[in-house]
Amino acid sequence: MAFASGSDLDIPLSLISRHCSVTLEQGNFIDMRLITSLFAFSFAVAALPQSSASAGNLMDTIAGQPGLSKFSGALRTSGLDATLATGKYTVFAPTDATIEALPEGQWTSLLDAKNRSSLTAFLKGHIVRGDYSSKKLVAAKQARFTVPSLGAKAISIDKRTVLKAGDAALYRLDLVADNGVVHVVDKLMQPGKAGAAKAEKAPPAEKKKKFQRIAKRR
Repeated sequence: MAFASGSDLDIPLSLISRHCSVTLEQGNFIDMRLITSLFAFSFAVAALPQSSASAGNLMDTIAGQPGLSKFSGALRTSGLDATLATGKYTVFAPTDATIEALPEGQWTSLLDAKNRSSLTAFLKGHIVRGDYSSKKLVAAKQARFTVPSLGAKAISIDKRTVLKAGDAALYRLDLVADNGVVHVVDKLMQPGKAGAAKAEKAPPAEKKKKFQRIAKRR
């Protein structure tokens, strides 16, 4: 039989459990009903189904961020919201202030129904297939490299000073969604301009021909 021992007495634990409190030492009490209740509560909490918190898809993440309402609205207008609801993507999202800095009437013109294809192409230049967190971008071996966008041009990434995509600095990083990540940028990546990637090295075949021409001259 198990006993609870104190300086004054030895009492079977089975007896303790039937009482609210038993004196073990002068001024010290043990409340078995309270302890039993606490254990029961702990087990009940542990048995509850654990809810898995969801960040939402990329569109949910963009729409939920302050200062991205214009970009979010344009994505819905273009129909790219459906694309960003599934699949893995990285989005370089310009702020409302960045869009408002465009020449007067340019953004309004892009949103016009007759310019829907231009709007879509413009927005695709801000979207990359795959999940590129800032950690992954910084971990790249090259200081400058390119990632293919959904548009016609790739996006150049430069990590030599501040982390940049095209001419845009990434200043709000890693807004994580269930199907990718959003980086907020301070400039637009316009097709053929800021978002365009420039080839830094000639393809191997072209290099070989160049060396052959030089060799012949010698």
